[in-house]
Amino acid sequence: MKCNIATWDRALRIFTGFILLTWAFMGGPWWMFIGIVSLATGAWGFSPTYALLKTGTLREKS
Repeated sequence: MKCNIATWDRALRIFTGFILLTWAFMGGPWWMFIGIVSLATGAWGFSPTYALLKTGTLREKS
């Protein structure tokens, strides 16, 4: 699969995923475990949602 997430987007996803999971483990609501998805897409560099919508934040090299 082709990478479709820019570096800044990946960093933001990893940061928010970490914050959400930390909150979940500290006793927050159970739905905060959605941070796993954010961490996974940030680490992988591929967003299935972006692929489905045929868009992304990564600019193609010309």
